[in-house]
Amino acid sequence: FVTVFSTAQLINFYEPWKPGSQAQYQECGVVIKGNRILTTAQMANKSTYLEVQKFGDTKRFTAKVDKIGSDMDLALLTVDDPAFFKGTEAADFGAVPLPGDKIKVFGGGDEVSIKEDTVSGLKILWSTEALRNVPALVVNTEIGANSYGCPVFKDGKLAGVPIDTSNKPDKTGSLMPINMIERFLKGVEGGKA
Repeated sequence: FVTVFSTAQLINFYEPWKPGSQAQYQECGVVIKGNRILTTAQMANKSTYLEVQKFGDTKRFTAKVDKIGSDMDLALLTVDDPAFFKGTEAADFGAVPLPGDKIKVFGGGDEVSIKEDTVSGLKILWSTEALRNVPALVVNTEIGANSYGCPVFKDGKLAGVPIDTSNKPDKTGSLMPINMIERFLKGVEGGKA
């Protein structure tokens, strides 16, 4: 579990030749094989400076964007300092949860939370980052913006990450399922995931 801090330069659409104001964002990520951090594209897309912090640590490490898949709202980050990955295990990938399956959703923000939830189904939802419809798992409770990119586990294995979508039922959350994460990784690695 990783907290991702982003500084972004906003665009001034009225005077695009001038730099816009800066904004700070905080979401989550999860360490995967190859010493990479999986997070959302919306977190990485417009960032000018990224830092990551392992859960329970106080030190932040500078990160950089490795790959972005805006079409699935997924991104990979890397950290040059090998000390960041010392004592860190990569998440194992599991299977796509089915409706009715219990999952554990990690929540970000100032305090980390872990809550049990239930998958209610798979729907095609509008991704606010991709600006297109994407397949997403719908869960029974709402997921806040600080939890986008946080790991979701089923039986101790990564099952998906929360993303920002619209046109879903009220008081529900949405996850990019693990099979789409694997598809993203295969695409950015030239079919070698």
